[in-house]
Amino acid sequence: MENRRRQIFQYSSSVLAERFEASARLIHQNYMQKRVAIEQDFLNTYSQVFSNAIRLQAVGRKQPVQWICTSYLRSSILTGDPKLHIGLYDASFVLDKSEIEGYWHTGFLFQCIREDMVYLTQQLRKEFTHVMDYEIKDLSIQYSQLFFALAEFIYDDLIPLLIESPCFLDMEKAAPVHFTFGEYLDRGRIVYSYGKEAGEDGILLNQG
Repeated sequence: MENRRRQIFQYSSSVLAERFEASARLIHQNYMQKRVAIEQDFLNTYSQVFSNAIRLQAVGRKQPVQWICTSYLRSSILTGDPKLHIGLYDASFVLDKSEIEGYWHTGFLFQCIREDMVYLTQQLRKEFTHVMDYEIKDLSIQYSQLFFALAEFIYDDLIPLLIESPCFLDMEKAAPVHFTFGEYLDRGRIVYSYGKEAGEDGILLNQG
């Protein structure tokens, strides 16, 4: 069983490496062509989350924000609704009892996964007998990690837009403000920090 699993993984890695190269090029092309619309959706989504925090801060129900966490949900790949979770936390981070959250729907980043996995499934069932659905799901989740890496690259590219947005500037913040990206909550890594403790005069620092 272990040998079969290894063979399936090695075969799948070979097939998907070529597919991912083509998919990554297509995603980059679509991103550049639709950049204005993507930027606007990104800003609108995060601005709404920031606005929710501002409203709660106005009535004393939300402490200054120090953590802006963008997290990917592996399960969203399997449900066909790829999205990134946005969470705003005070200095206590995951212990914050007044988390503000939202979702950035990123279908443009994950549009190729389904096609690639359909192709892989067809090839696997030609090479191996009794390929199970759970094996395909496991491979799909592993493959999605490559697309989440692309999502982080684009997120890094878009963060400066947030720093300049009115809602971000109006929101009460505790310096330095950390932007994280990664798996849900404490599995993310700091990709940017903002504020006087992060750099002089609130300069944005790349922590990658």
